[in-house]
Amino acid sequence: MLKQAIFQNFRGLNRTSDRLNSPPDFIYDLLNGFIKKDVKSNLGVVTQRDGSAKFNSVQLDSDYGTTKKIRIMFEAKWDGGSTDVIIRAGTAWGKFDGINTFDAIDTGRADDAQGQCIMFKNELIMADGGKLRKSTAAGAISDLSSDANLPDKSDCVWVHRDKVWTNDLDTPMLAVFCKTNSANGATSWTGATDAGTLDLSTVLPVGDRIRGYRTYGGSDSGMIAIICDKYTVIYAAGANVYTFTFVQYFPTTCLSINGLAYVGNDIVYPSRDSLTSLIASYTNNQLEVKPLSNYINNLWRDLIRQTSDTTQIAGVFHKKLNHYYITFPISNNYQTLVYSADIGNFVGRWVYPYEIYSWCERIDGTILSGSDGYAYTMNTGNTDEGTTVSWKMAMPALYLGSAVNYKKPIEFEALVQGTTNLDMNIDYWYGIASLVSDKVTKVINIGATSSLWFGPDVTAWDNGTTYYIGDVVYDSGISYVCKVSHSGYEPPDTDYWNVLVNAAFWDVAFWDMQGNTLAHTSDLLGRGKMMFLEFRNNTSGAQITLEWFRVGFSIEGVN
Repeated sequence: MLKQAIFQNFRGLNRTSDRLNSPPDFIYDLLNGFIKKDVKSNLGVVTQRDGSAKFNSVQLDSDYGTTKKIRIMFEAKWDGGSTDVIIRAGTAWGKFDGINTFDAIDTGRADDAQGQCIMFKNELIMADGGKLRKSTAAGAISDLSSDANLPDKSDCVWVHRDKVWTNDLDTPMLAVFCKTNSANGATSWTGATDAGTLDLSTVLPVGDRIRGYRTYGGSDSGMIAIICDKYTVIYAAGANVYTFTFVQYFPTTCLSINGLAYVGNDIVYPSRDSLTSLIASYTNNQLEVKPLSNYINNLWRDLIRQTSDTTQIAGVFHKKLNHYYITFPISNNYQTLVYSADIGNFVGRWVYPYEIYSWCERIDGTILSGSDGYAYTMNTGNTDEGTTVSWKMAMPALYLGSAVNYKKPIEFEALVQGTTNLDMNIDYWYGIASLVSDKVTKVINIGATSSLWFGPDVTAWDNGTTYYIGDVVYDSGISYVCKVSHSGYEPPDTDYWNVLVNAAFWDVAFWDMQGNTLAHTSDLLGRGKMMFLEFRNNTSGAQITLEWFRVGFSIEGVN
């Protein structure tokens, strides 16, 4: 009798051990795809990622022809409502001209430095290892302040409780903040009033180095997280905005401040052993740290081990998709992991034909990535500037209900959706004792059927003439294009035209070009105690979604 094994709720990646004992409802690897929550079934569905397109076609030319890595990206929004995309590359800060070019706005800075940006009182403040710099909406650039107490060497900046916070690289455990609502005046950083410092060397048991700041527990919170290499320290503001009280510290490593992001009110950042999450619970007055990478610990540690400069790890949270992207700068093998807040797990591993050094979420939710002189817009099109997005999904070892018996798989069936005609490759092989059988490849064509939402034609207009979809009709020299919907459509001038739908029709604007295909085959070959399955799509311009699959098999003996 043929038995069935159905896989229909994918729960993300699992690398806690290896492929032999990973649970079958997880995926061992998912290249250039991710698992999303299906709104109809609430199940995890596998889908191929979208492509990307160049944001600028002309590079920021800071060194007269030398391509420079875009180390930071930021979108400034000015009081008048306009926005500017800002980058840090080479020895310059650049601003997008709105067409195709990043123009230099501040030059002669340290080469290839990481930077940070914030907005404060309608000024853009830039940190890159020297004195803090500022830009007005009109593009005037200068040092932030002439105050002698403004540090000469700062590479981080943040706004908390009406103050700008920065660091002093000559005193790496000193947190520095300006006067309330003032960062650019002649005495804004002088501590005689409410400007001041917090010396972490009086709190932490060992030496450390401040990497950056974040408001902790929501935008209206009085607590600030001072994030260092080895520790994260929490201070809380008192009734006065210049009074800060030590609350707690956590022995966590922050490998890169540019890998840090807000996920809701939570703060996440890469540490050596895990993706670290800082959580505040006001109800029980509890502050806690927890890892978010439990399911992929082995993979996480391996990527960290291969990253020669962990300070260059970059991350961003995509609010529209509830995804956190984190990129590991591994030489010739940049990897981006995708964490889904909906599923609570890492749900994909992405690679691009270019290396990613920085991320930016724009105000409209668009995600930009920074590469060698070029920025790219995510989730646009189905190729990476013409390069095929190759998708692969690898399952763990499938024991099909028994680790003792041999199984002979016979049938395979899957519900697949494709944007165009494509070939889905199914690679499978078996574990036989300590050996592994040869891999077999099965190719199944997935057709993008054009399902008609309505049927073929006809509509009658009030003058008795029959028109078809797309026909142009005239009244007093004004043209109207016939666009009848299933419920009827009235052109702008309803006194002259009244549309009655007499029958269903074929409206090309309502074609469904993502047809579902029930892929099925009954000629699987081979046998074994475990089965390995991988799925591939390498068709240019084609994307695939896998809803579920099943394997039909017969049980055999134990020998």
